[in-house]
Amino acid sequence: MKRFLIRAALVLFVLLTLVLTLLAVQYFGGQPMGFFSGSAPTNLGFNGGKFVVPSRKPNWVSSTVEKTDPHYIEPFAVASFATTQDVSAESRAVTAFATLHAIVMQSEHMTHKKNAPDYLYVEFKTPGLGFVDDVEIALDRAANVIHVKSGSRLGYRDFDVNRKRIEALRAQFMKPFVEKNQKATQASKP
Repeated sequence: MKRFLIRAALVLFVLLTLVLTLLAVQYFGGQPMGFFSGSAPTNLGFNGGKFVVPSRKPNWVSSTVEKTDPHYIEPFAVASFATTQDVSAESRAVTAFATLHAIVMQSEHMTHKKNAPDYLYVEFKTPGLGFVDDVEIALDRAANVIHVKSGSRLGYRDFDVNRKRIEALRAQFMKPFVEKNQKATQASKP
């Protein structure tokens, strides 16, 4: 019996060491291994001013659902994207979308998946276990906004990770204009 317990303890030790080694390699080695990446959704896209609604789970946000829906998040207002020159609304919209596109493409843990006129689809992977969130961005010229959707592939809750991601992108998108307004306010003070 004593021999059996020693062997069982040794096997458990080896298994635990192996698991910890895999996690350490994944976490410190760069790319996640994707233990929790899930399957890529097949129902993505932006049609008729709307994204496809993935599920009723609370692990996603979208700017194309009703404002009363808990998944709702504000779209990016193209009108707030003021330029130094007097340009058309169409030109402002294209410039705003290109700016947001560039911000997303510079994000950490991002993999570019699809780019079409006025549409971008990327994946974000969490470091470590490699949970994947799908992010879609679309320019809605008719509404003069940039719509966004971010959703987790796996799990039920996301602890507001997707909402925080979109708000972080919004902060980066608006940063030059906030700084410009702050400088103008400071310059106007006596």
